Amino acid sequence: MVALLLMVFTPFFVGLRLKKFRDVGLGGIISLGRGWGYSVYVFFYASVLLALAQYVYFAYIDQGYLMAAFHRALQSPEAKQVVAQYGMQQALEESMQQFASLRPIDYALNVLTLNIMVGIVVALPISAALKRTVVAR
Repeated sequence: MVALLLMVFTPFFVGLRLKKFRDVGLGGIISLGRGWGYSVYVFFYASVLLALAQYVYFAYIDQGYLMAAFHRALQSPEAKQVVAQYGMQQALEESMQQFASLRPIDYALNVLTLNIMVGIVVALPISAALKRTVVAR
């Protein structure tokens, strides 16, 4: 639940930071390109910090807990029934083996790449909404 709230709140937080940068740092005027660049940098550095935290978690704290939780969830009678109905036993086993073989750095780099790509896209509407070419009175 907390992760979902953070994910939803993040673009608004970036918008607040961009607004403060525009009003305080730039005197109330910011172009679309400069706003986009600022927003992309915020997303980039946040992604780097998140990837670092995830690497530390998976390398030193998790100790197989996430994989065990997936395994327990898939061993429930309901999950087995759904998997059997769709005929996905073999594909699911292969996916779980691949998932188990990933190193902590693989998780971190996947999350880093995904967050940077999403940040590049989400930064455009944020910067467009906060673009200002004339100082407001």
